Amino acid sequence: MLPRFLFSLRIKLALVALTLLLIPWTGYRYLQAMEQYLRQGREAVLLERAHAVAAVLAEQAQVFSPRDRDATPGAEHLFVRPLRSPIQLDGYDDDWAPYRDSVRNYAAEHVLSTRRPYRAASLSFTLNLVGDSAYVYALFRVRDDKIVYRDASSINYDANDYVELSTQDRAGATARYQFATSAPGWLIAQRSAPDESDTPVPEPRIKGEWQETKQGYNLELRIPLDLFGVRLAFSVNDVDDARTRVVTTSLGTTSAEHPEVLNTAGVPAPHIQNLLRGLTPAGARTWVVDTQRHVVALEGGLKAHVDENAEPAEIASADGGLIHALYRLVLVQPADEFQDDLSAASQLDAPDVINALAGRDATRWRQSPDRRASILTAAVPVAQLSRDVSALSPVQPLSRNHGREIVA
Repeated sequence: MLPRFLFSLRIKLALVALTLLLIPWTGYRYLQAMEQYLRQGREAVLLERAHAVAAVLAEQAQVFSPRDRDATPGAEHLFVRPLRSPIQLDGYDDDWAPYRDSVRNYAAEHVLSTRRPYRAASLSFTLNLVGDSAYVYALFRVRDDKIVYRDASSINYDANDYVELSTQDRAGATARYQFATSAPGWLIAQRSAPDESDTPVPEPRIKGEWQETKQGYNLELRIPLDLFGVRLAFSVNDVDDARTRVVTTSLGTTSAEHPEVLNTAGVPAPHIQNLLRGLTPAGARTWVVDTQRHVVALEGGLKAHVDENAEPAEIASADGGLIHALYRLVLVQPADEFQDDLSAASQLDAPDVINALAGRDATRWRQSPDRRASILTAAVPVAQLSRDVSALSPVQPLSRNHGREIVA
């Protein structure tokens, strides 16, 4: 006789429960496999697009001028973002809204000199740089708890609050420009004479506008490209005592007293920008870097720009609209706003970039700092220029939750 196994009702229920538990586990494993498959597909597509960009750049080797390849090891690189919309030189920052993601912050770690313990509330600033084939525009948003203006009767431009630009051209010639004013409004740069004891002379080709703000002041500059130099340094200098007029604190990109460590400057090359503009889809970003990993060209952005007045294309029928509404209730939707940790970068040091400069294709996934988006990067060498530059394909952000591209 065959043995008979008797199960109590409790055991039978437990077995059914265990069987039911296998369903979500199986679904979870399926989703993991599907996510891996989709990621590999995205990587392949992005690598293919990167190779297309590199092929176009390789055929246009002449657009990489020596200026784009200038690099000094150990010097910070400042890449000027491409100008996307007109800048009105008025000292206000309304027209700089499209460039707020690329702002650089200067505070304690950028102190060049100080006569007292540093306080950010006393002096700090942010810097935006954008440009085209004719001009570089700079916006300084300076936090200064006490503004001391220039004495209009004085010939000195450095016994008050002032901003200084130091430049060096390819031949090694240097120039220093001071920006100070006796009252808010229009100003012209003053160029220091070779002999510092001489009176500065006006440089009318560099113009600026100084406006007070609640926290200090804004200084907006327009600098002709031929005066911008291939190396440079900016500094903001603070005077707090109108009687002694001694500079209390100086903050800057680097010290102008040491030309060998002046910042290298990267200015968008119009030909490269035009090439990349036609190869970079909306919601993606393309970088071109040199052997020092300095950015020499940049096009696009990761964040989607949605037309709020557009009719939703997905609601084609009542049933389709209901299904999408249910999806939106159950699934967390892709993030249109997230922190972009490379938005202000002028140098890329990631492993995928290093591999591309060594001649190897590479892809990399990273989380945005706020973990609201996963960002995929594909990097490839530019075939005929692999010793000088490499191209990063359009970098696309995907939602952290279900891998949907924000913009296809």
